[in-house]
Amino acid sequence: MDYIILTLLLTNLAIVLYLFLKIKKIHLFCWDLSDKISVGIAQSVRNVEALDYLYRKFNFSEPLPPTMGFAGSPDFLRLIADYALNDNVEKILECSSGISTIVIAQAFKTKGKGHVYSLENDAKYADITRNTLKKYGLEEWATVITAPLVEMKLSGDQYAWYDFSDKIPDVTFDGLVIDGPPWSVSKNARYPAGPHLFPKLRAQGHIFLDDYIREEEQAAVEIWLSENPGMSLIKHPFMKGCAELIKGP
Repeated sequence: MDYIILTLLLTNLAIVLYLFLKIKKIHLFCWDLSDKISVGIAQSVRNVEALDYLYRKFNFSEPLPPTMGFAGSPDFLRLIADYALNDNVEKILECSSGISTIVIAQAFKTKGKGHVYSLENDAKYADITRNTLKKYGLEEWATVITAPLVEMKLSGDQYAWYDFSDKIPDVTFDGLVIDGPPWSVSKNARYPAGPHLFPKLRAQGHIFLDDYIREEEQAAVEIWLSENPGMSLIKHPFMKGCAELIKGP
């Protein structure tokens, strides 16, 4: 009899312990979910505020194309637009074209000086961006450069990168916006921007890397920092993440 009672007590204790652990997991899951929802709501509000800011700050002749997805998020667009408004920023080079090209060109038009050059690997999409620039009356403030991707090696690794030889002006740029090429073309696809484009950037020029929430973009930044002594990093908690790097003296 004592054996049966002890067995029942141990069984009940095991059930209670099991239920306790399950309830604890559910409790922790709910807290984690609550935090993620709160962050998501805050980011959504910030993006609405950023889009409202863009419309109020700049006199767009047409409503902006859709943001998010493959396009830039409003928080990222506001950051690069504000940078373009600085008086000492006149030339920006982009990797990929689209709504960011429109926003930067409009910022330069509002300021009355400046030009953005955008590398675009997709010829069809390059034409779409050019036509959109015409629609907004921004042709003189932006140039879209069709630059197909070519295979290349850097430090023993294979990459697909823009064939921009002799296609961009021989000038020193004040800023770089890196939102291409697509992540799927090669591992760590945006790393080549460092060795290829950073030398074309002036001292204290800013580099804006979109999609910093992804591991490969974070890896690219770590390598850039190790290869460029004196470069500093600002992390922006945007919806898709953003790394803002400042070139050293």
